[in-house]
Amino acid sequence: MITRPDTRSTFRLRLSGDGDHRPTIFGGAHENFNAGELRHAEANDVAAHVAAMLDAPHDWPVLERRTEQWRPMRLDDVAVLVPTRTSLPFLQNAFGDAGVEYRLETGSLLYDTDEVREVLLTLRAVDDPGDEVAIVGALRSTLFAITDLELAIWRAEGQVLDYRSAPDDGPVGAALCHLSQLH
Repeated sequence: MITRPDTRSTFRLRLSGDGDHRPTIFGGAHENFNAGELRHAEANDVAAHVAAMLDAPHDWPVLERRTEQWRPMRLDDVAVLVPTRTSLPFLQNAFGDAGVEYRLETGSLLYDTDEVREVLLTLRAVDDPGDEVAIVGALRSTLFAITDLELAIWRAEGQVLDYRSAPDDGPVGAALCHLSQLH
């Protein structure tokens, strides 16, 4: 788990006294809610979370790529991704109630892009070090750009694709080391 800003990455971290830097995940099954109630509750949770971030922007530093300096987050650093447009009215109402300004980009479903699929696959690999399929997918993605040849050489040298114990050798080892840090 990363516990401090790392100037080599652009990941946003929650810097709080409790030491909990995990991303916030919204969603999941709730037996006592119907679909509409669940969408309403999730939208309110998201809006409240974004409003709290805006109230404490220094707790959510963002690495400015141009200057390589950390700065407090701004509203334009926040993106809410939804798999379908079904929840948009709920989110719009919740943001309005919370006084959070927003801009709706509905030209296409972002979840259907290769980039988002690669990020989700990488998050799956980060979450489960035993998911070798997700790890290979993450390594082959544009996030790490490891080639099939590099993976074949890594395996031919007797190395395993377990980032908990991989040496930091070459591009595959460096990528696995990065996955380990994210884990």
